[in-house]
Amino acid sequence: AALRELVYRRLADAVAPDGILLVVGHDRRDLDAGLRRPPADRLFDPAELRGLIDGGWEIISCEARPRPGPDADGSTVIAHDAVLKARRR
Repeated sequence: AALRELVYRRLADAVAPDGILLVVGHDRRDLDAGLRRPPADRLFDPAELRGLIDGGWEIISCEARPRPGPDADGSTVIAHDAVLKARRR
């Protein structure tokens, strides 16, 4: 978690004024949905993403966005992506 936080802070630091930072990751809520996902420590929630940037940003979107995806049996289920879109001031 500390390494991930460092990486995202460095990415945010690299965004020019008025530039956009977009982070999309698998949302934690999908752990119990039967979807193939990375280990739990590599999943996100929108509030965690928001916490990775300081007050010098305009938050455009910070949410879990639903999308269809296959479960382990090949059936379609709703998956969620944690999305942060922010503009540097």
